[in-house]
Amino acid sequence: NSVSDVGTYVSELLTSTGCDSTITTELTVNLNVLIQVNESICAGEIFLLPDGTPVTTADVYSTTLTTSNGCDSTIVTTITINPVYSSTENIAICSGSSYLLPNGNSVSDAGTYISELLSVLGCDSIITTELTVNPVITTQVSASICDGETYILPDGTPVTTGDVYSITLSTSSDCDSTIVTTLTVHPVYSSTEYIAICSGSSYSLPNGNSVSAPGTYISSLLTIYGCDSVITTELTVNPVITNQMSASICDGGSY
Repeated sequence: NSVSDVGTYVSELLTSTGCDSTITTELTVNLNVLIQVNESICAGEIFLLPDGTPVTTADVYSTTLTTSNGCDSTIVTTITINPVYSSTENIAICSGSSYLLPNGNSVSDAGTYISELLSVLGCDSIITTELTVNPVITTQVSASICDGETYILPDGTPVTTGDVYSITLSTSSDCDSTIVTTLTVHPVYSSTEYIAICSGSSYSLPNGNSVSAPGTYISSLLTIYGCDSVITTELTVNPVITNQMSASICDGGSY
């Protein structure tokens, strides 16, 4: 008889001499084993299946082995590939500042920095930081105005007095740009001159015009710095006097 169930089976036979031969069979049924395994590796790594086969790609692998009691043991391995990250970030700072890299190091010089980290899944995460250091600019400016005029500083502030003004602005790279303006105020001159000439003569005014009549004349000039110089000329014309005199002397005398 053929059996497949667990149990005790009695077989009654006859020996070759015709006597009873009773055989009791204790039948045990060993199970075929099925094992589910979930494994993960990082991209580029190798995983060895239970039978020693190396694999590098995500998939479901079925491996059949033999147990110690001679039955099949099937191991189903589900492989997951976790990514390895590699990225580049471009960072700009101002001169005198520092930048905290992803690995926690602080740097202030321009250059290329590599930060090697681990992702939450334990795989490499490489961040390349390209660091640029933009300058903080200081510019010296010399400017001049005439007394009474207004000068507009780089930030839009109007000033009228001579001084040194420091203005801090932001460049296109968001760094400080300091403009130091030295402002000079040149004078505007206004004077009056009193001139007297004789009748029949003429006077050359500061502006180059020639006049001979009495009066007040305004000459508007520019100084060497381009500022107004107003000279008022008060011109007086004194008469030329002619007197008629009669005189006599004796013969032989002198006058």
